[in-house]
Parts: sequence; C-alpha cells; structure tokens
Amino acid sequence: MPRPELQYTGTAREVELCCKQWPGTSASAYAPMVSEARSKGNRSLVTAFNSGRFVIHPHTNTLLALWDIMIGMLILITLTVTPYELGFPSENDDDFYRLRLLPDIVFALDVPLQFFVSFPHQAEQRWIKKPIRIFYSYARGMFLPDLMSTLPFDAISRGFGREWLRWMKLVRVTRSLRVRRLLHRHAAGIAVPYIRINLVHLMILIFMTVHWIACGIGVVHILEQNYDYLGGWVEAMRKTKPGFFTHAHKEEPFELYTAAVYWSVMTTTTVGYGDVTATNDLEALYMTSTMILSGFVWAYVIGMICSIISNLDAETAAFEADMDSVNAMLKEQHVSEGLSREVREYFIMRKASYHRRKRLELFDTLSPALQAKMAHSLMQWVEAKVWFLRPVDVNGGFVTGFFRSLELKFFPPREIIKLPHTLVIVFRGKVLRNAKVLHTGDVWGMLELIVREVRVHTKCNPLSLSFLELQYITQTKFLALCDEHPEQMKRVRLAALFYGLPQAVKMGLIHPSQWKQV
Repeated sequence: MPRPELQYTGTAREVELCCKQWPGTSASAYAPMVSEARSKGNRSLVTAFNSGRFVIHPHTNTLLALWDIMIGMLILITLTVTPYELGFPSENDDDFYRLRLLPDIVFALDVPLQFFVSFPHQAEQRWIKKPIRIFYSYARGMFLPDLMSTLPFDAISRGFGREWLRWMKLVRVTRSLRVRRLLHRHAAGIAVPYIRINLVHLMILIFMTVHWIACGIGVVHILEQNYDYLGGWVEAMRKTKPGFFTHAHKEEPFELYTAAVYWSVMTTTTVGYGDVTATNDLEALYMTSTMILSGFVWAYVIGMICSIISNLDAETAAFEADMDSVNAMLKEQHVSEGLSREVREYFIMRKASYHRRKRLELFDTLSPALQAKMAHSLMQWVEAKVWFLRPVDVNGGFVTGFFRSLELKFFPPREIIKLPHTLVIVFRGKVLRNAKVLHTGDVWGMLELIVREVRVHTKCNPLSLSFLELQYITQTKFLALCDEHPEQMKRVRLAALFYGLPQAVKMGLIHPSQWKQV
C-alpha cells in the first residue's frame, strides 16, 4: 500500500491529520510533508482565501476604522453637495468637476473591500468570518446599491450632453445606506454616551431636513424656468426683499440658497412668517407637501429633545427623588433642624454611589466568562496590595465571587468605624487607623479576614476624617468562598501563617521556641 504522503495532497492540517492516523508513521516522518503542504498552500491564493487569511476583522484592524470614518464623512458631504448641485447649479462648474470625482473613486474602492470584511450576523449573534459566507452575503445584499452609487454621473452627463442625466445624481443618495452597516460594525467600539450620540443625530437630522427642503424649492425654481411659469417665489422675494439679491436681473446660486434656507427654517420650525408664499400651483403643491413632512420631523425632534433632557442626568434624577422622600420623612417625624441637616448632608455625599450601584446591576447580567474577566480587571489594584487574593486560576470563579461579595458602606466625618472580622478597602475619603492616615486605595483588616483566632486581631476602631466610602468583605463570606476553591484555600492558609504567627508571638500567645513546631 502506498505511503499517505504520496497519494494525499491537501492543506497542511489535512496532511497532518492523515499522517497521524496512518499506523507506523512517526512525527518526524510527517513533519516534512506538513511543511511542504503549508508552503504549497501559501502559494495558492484560493487556499489562502478559503482559510480566511484575507478576512479583515473590524475589532483588530485600525486602518479599517480610519477608512470607515472617512467613508462616513464622505457620506455626509454627498448628502449635502448632491441636492445643492441639483437645486442651485452654477454656470462655472469646471473647477469642481475633478474634485467631485474623488469621492466617487473612494466609494468605488470601498466596494471590493466589503468582500473581505467580517460582519456581525444579527440572527446568529456572532461575527461571520468564513470568506464564502461574507462573499455571498454582500453579493446578494448591498453590492448592487453600492455599485450603482459609485457611477460617475458627472462624467456620463458631460459625455452624452443630455441635461436630464444630471438628475441621475440622486442615485448617490443611496450611499447613505452604508451608515447602518458602519454603525453595526463598530458598535462595540463606541464609548461615547448615547445621549451625546442622540444629540448629534438630532442636529444632523435638523440640518439635512432644512437643507433638502431648501434645495427642493430651488428645484421648483428651475422647473418654473424650464416650463415658463409666470412669477414664482424668486420674483416675489425680489419685490418684497430686494436686499437678498446683488444684481437687478440675475441671481447667484448662493443668494438663492440663502433665501431658500430662510423659508425652509420658517417652515420646518413651524414659525411661518408668511412673507414667502406660493405663487402658482407647482409651488403650492411642493410647499403643502413640505409643511406636512416638516411637521412630522419637528414633532419627532421635540419628542427626542424632551426624552434626552429627561435622561440627561439619571444620577441627579434619582438623587432628587431620594431627597424628596428624605425631606418628607424628616418633616413627618419632626426631626430637629441640626439632625436634619446631618441626614441631608449624608445623602448628598452618597450621590456619587448611584453609578457604582448601577455597575453592580449590569455586572450580574454578564456571562460567567465575561464576569471573570471584568472582575479580574477591576480587582487588579486590590490584588497588588493583598497578595493572597491573586487567583490561582483566573477563570476559576474566585475573583468573581470575591467581587460579588464586596459590600458598600458610607460614613460621615468624625465617626467611629466598627467593622470586625472584615477586609476593608478605602474607596474614597480619609480614615485614621493606628495613628496612621489611610487614603483612597489603602486596605486594612488582612489579618482579621483570614485568621479565625480573635485574640490575635488588632484591637482598633478607625475614625473617619472625611466623608468615607468603604468596600468590605466579611470573614464568613470570604472563608465560605475559599472553601469552594481548594487551590485558593492553600494560599489563604499560607497567608494566615504568614500574618498570624508573628502577631501571636508579639502578643505572647506563642513562645518563639514553639515557632518551628507550629
């Protein structure tokens, strides 16, 4: 029977699996065949493509993020320039002809790039990295609209000399369909608060609505000239507002655009001064449709602004609700003015804890693996100060359990802190303990946490020097957590000897001669 390497030709992984299953073949025998298959695979573009070597993942490629930012900016430019060119064409258009070709070239280069970019699948809830699936998904989806939006309609209209071809520029608007794809692609990388994102979205919506309505009335003016309509909104504005125009019998494109924006803002915001009105049936039809459309847009904008303002500071809203309840309680119970002031000050200082409580609620919604990673990341500075808290197994669940067992407590200034048998972390503020001032990030109670013998515990009650925010874990919870993780318990027992024996000798509970025996 022939040897497997002589009859089998495939990828390096396939050759390796085949040779491993062949009886009597050692690793040294099939290693050269694997190397040869790998070198052949590297020389084959098809094999490299099928293996996913050319697939670009948005989370790991910085250049793709920069490219997508440029695409987003060009989409905004396209949505601004295209209607302006149609509504207010310029006679001297040659200077900007080549400049307008640049976005067309960039969008044309973006089309083949999408065949190699991984994308999130909404139904399967995962990133698609298989090249064939990426290829067919884009080919059957957005490939045709993306391709149509890259056609150079300026060059086509100039080449054929047909005036009606210039209206085909509206196809460029389909470039805005890429925005949804870009947002889904980089959603996990957006760290900006959604309130700010919504505000930017509203500003863009208002600007585009005003701009497109103004350009639409410009298109109406062009149609009036082409079809010999009598009068028109431009002639009416010449009579009522001659200061808008520089020349007596000629309008500059930007002058017309300024007058159109003036009317568009009045219509969109429902102000309606009434100084610009329809003078024929074409203008009446357009202005009526515009008023209906802008009414819906403005109602949506007002609703979104109210929603954003109400959620602008959830921390303040929750704090004010709590303070109203506190004031009502103090009034009903006839609490003295001095004590009422102290209680209010305490709740005012607790205001900053709103987001920390919210983080704990969000932490519980994460998967176990993500909880372990997040807890390890958040507790690194504590592990640096308390060495026996460093987990033996990062994914074993000890750090997650420790983080979830931490409790939060607040103390006003000049108050004695009584937290026996606990490990205490100073989260914010200053505290006096054993004639030493502890600041944010300091820890005490390591001996009290891991040694059960009460006689070796430090007899000291710290004093808060400012408003104090502490995180702590009790000995009962900690030792119960260690019982669930035997490997971690070994480290804790070693730490108990390390901290407990010197303290016991110092307090005379163990004689130095018994050290070795212990």
